[in-house]
Amino acid sequence: MSSVDTRHSDKIIQQTTDSSNYMNQYQHHLHTDHPLALTSTIQALLNSYLRETKQFDPTITTVLQNFPLLQQHIVSEQQLESEQSYTSILIQLPFTERWIQTGITYDSLIGQHHYIDTFVLINEQQLAEVITPVQLIDYVIEELSHYTETEQRDSQKQLMRARIQNSLTKMEHYYNHHLSQHAVDKQDYIYSEQSLIAGHPFHPFPKSSEGFLLSELSLYSPEMGASFQLYYLAVHSAYMDEHWLHEQARQESISPAVRQQAQERLGSLWDQYHLLPMHPWQVNYIQTLSIVQQAIKNQHIILLGSLGDEVYPTSSVRTVWNKQDGRGYKLPLHIRITNLIRENTTEQAKRTIDAARIIDHQRTAIESNHFKVLTETGYSSVKVQSLLTQLNTDRSLDDGLDHNKSASHNQTNDDIQMTLAEQEQWTSAMTVIYRPQRIDPEYTYVVASLLEKAPHSNEPKLISVIRQGSADTMSDLSLWLSHYTEITLLSLLRVFTDYGISFEAHLQNSLISLKDGLPACYYVRDLEGVSIDRTCPAVEEWIQPLIEADSHVLYDSDTAWLRTQYYFVVNHLGSLIHAIAHYEQCSEQHYWNIVQQQLIRWNEQAQSTQHVRLSRLIESLLHVETLPAKANFISCFQAKGDQPSFLDIPNPLYIAKR
Repeated sequence: MSSVDTRHSDKIIQQTTDSSNYMNQYQHHLHTDHPLALTSTIQALLNSYLRETKQFDPTITTVLQNFPLLQQHIVSEQQLESEQSYTSILIQLPFTERWIQTGITYDSLIGQHHYIDTFVLINEQQLAEVITPVQLIDYVIEELSHYTETEQRDSQKQLMRARIQNSLTKMEHYYNHHLSQHAVDKQDYIYSEQSLIAGHPFHPFPKSSEGFLLSELSLYSPEMGASFQLYYLAVHSAYMDEHWLHEQARQESISPAVRQQAQERLGSLWDQYHLLPMHPWQVNYIQTLSIVQQAIKNQHIILLGSLGDEVYPTSSVRTVWNKQDGRGYKLPLHIRITNLIRENTTEQAKRTIDAARIIDHQRTAIESNHFKVLTETGYSSVKVQSLLTQLNTDRSLDDGLDHNKSASHNQTNDDIQMTLAEQEQWTSAMTVIYRPQRIDPEYTYVVASLLEKAPHSNEPKLISVIRQGSADTMSDLSLWLSHYTEITLLSLLRVFTDYGISFEAHLQNSLISLKDGLPACYYVRDLEGVSIDRTCPAVEEWIQPLIEADSHVLYDSDTAWLRTQYYFVVNHLGSLIHAIAHYEQCSEQHYWNIVQQQLIRWNEQAQSTQHVRLSRLIESLLHVETLPAKANFISCFQAKGDQPSFLDIPNPLYIAKR
């Protein structure tokens, strides 16, 4: 633990270590009382495990071909006691020499299987016994712990149980909240952002948020329908670091009403300060740091309090949106959401603004009536190093007035000391990225939420909004998907082909507007995840006038292309097709075939216009046997959340070359 961390108050220590409390309380046994939360967790956990251990076909007939001796140990289907029809499967746990027998009620081509709620353990002695879902979680954790170093195995198992429990507990609250809302669902933008209850379908603890107390969920969690005012700091201009696309972006970053309120509170000091919006939870957190306490005392930072309209936290939790004026803020929040503390590092902020400059420069060429990029417009932060130097100077001047203190005492005990890493840590804690969203909130939705079922519904919200937009008649979903991929996949391929720009276009970064129930406009957001192929010819024109040659937004060609394949084709399109096919109870292959035929048609058009690079990308999607996928579960065990491992999974678009 760094010396910065040891300075936290007791309140913040309690708030930011609830995972260790879970760890102690549930060291030996996870628990949950909510069937929906448990079902969602088991499904995500098993699907992650099967994908990451490359058990792509766990059906019992296939497994027995390779392990025929298991035949005498499996239990009969009658013993599984499921009222649902299912296909029997066997899941191998090779390190611990165990097998899990269960059944899948929906066999997903992309790996988003649905399971019965009965599980049988076949242990190393080849004895079969029915186990609970909670025991199942423990057996899977035990198995994957072998991907860590031996000396870290016990602590990693304990940590994994704690985070899964955290996610389960939070998910229970979210399900209970939405089930208690008996009114008809409000199918609008804010509801879609605030109704992503189960989260990432291939993550072992998708709703873990270490740092929020349960009592704070109703205040800050989007899943609880939260809204709140932002808290504003006035930072002396000498210690404010700001980067903007242009002057207009700076002027529009804070609403006129907030500026007016702040000016009234600052009075004659107004011209000396800049405003910094903060999440109210984060304000309490940063006030535990001695550098902030001293900066407030010396009026380098002034606490202005809560100002302006209420804002709504979106599905990412720390990004908020003002529905009155469209302003949005990607706020630092010292909460570990899934794998990572969600603050804005200097590298992330710079990468974001570099991507924003390029998008803004090429906007006319990149965008169309049906494809838009929601661009960040700037970021602002506190110059922690400059502030630290000034505070130590202030102390020296103050100490100079006290002739009873020795110089050595002043230097040793009074200076605020920070390593460079600690300075970066606290810069990240006070860096805000500005992300306005000009959208129609009545007909625009975050795609991730649309693919989930509301807790009291048997169909994904996507089906509801399609039906709602098409006068209660159901559109042909094959036609719907064709429209959707035309404005999403083809647009992304063209932007990558022409400009080398790869978006992190996963479900949570994607918004869709519908007109008459059909896709009308696709919005991609969060430019921190943009990767640009440095070998693309257009990049040479951007060096120096827009970005530096060593910008973190530049990647090698293979990595940039891999990110497009994973974030859109696997993560985004895979889950979208799954939701549609599962709703219709048909094979996902039917819808992948539709995409496949579109790619073939687009390739013919690209070849006829001699668009060689686009044709090569399309052929790559059609003729590679595998696509990349994140190994979230194993990466969590290996503490690689910021740089997760990837693996290859079967490509559902694959056509063998003749």
